[in-house]
Amino acid sequence: MLLSPSVDERAGGVGILYRSTLIVSPLFPEFHARNLLLARLSSSSGRPVILMSVYLPPDSARKREAVAHLGRVVTFLRERYSSFSLLCFGDLNVDFVRNPASPNTIYLSKALDQCGLSLYSYLNGERFTRYHGDAGSHLDYFFGVGVHIGEVSVKHSIGRSDHRIVTCEATRLLPGGEAESCFRRGERRSF
Repeated sequence: MLLSPSVDERAGGVGILYRSTLIVSPLFPEFHARNLLLARLSSSSGRPVILMSVYLPPDSARKREAVAHLGRVVTFLRERYSSFSLLCFGDLNVDFVRNPASPNTIYLSKALDQCGLSLYSYLNGERFTRYHGDAGSHLDYFFGVGVHIGEVSVKHSIGRSDHRIVTCEATRLLPGGEAESCFRRGERRSF
């Protein structure tokens, strides 16, 4: 498990939980923050698969700051690598499923588009990823570039968390349109 650096005694932060059969290592710690963590998934090819766990705060000032940081990280990765796959996941604090026309949703959609990132909207939209009391919402998403997301499942929560575990099967898209499995069936990852 990789965890973001702790800023204070409050709960929170992001992490990447993975199976011991994978080789995952922290990447570019200078970009790590309480709300963003980068790691590299080892691969047999020279084209890296980068994992990003992200949390975007609900209040607009902190969200804009976090989105700007996300943009700087993606720009750096594009300058550093001629070709790479980026699988991002986390709590975006925007419900794209139930509120697609809200100002917050439109702002974040434009920001992701400007970064060249595609948001994956999974088909089982009836499964909420977060429960706060009796109210359910869709706040946890996968997004990225050079990756095809398939077979997303919403599971139970861990401990006192109000968020559910969301897992996916991911395929790295290679130049020329070929696909290479990052996570094979039966080796689904919980992010």
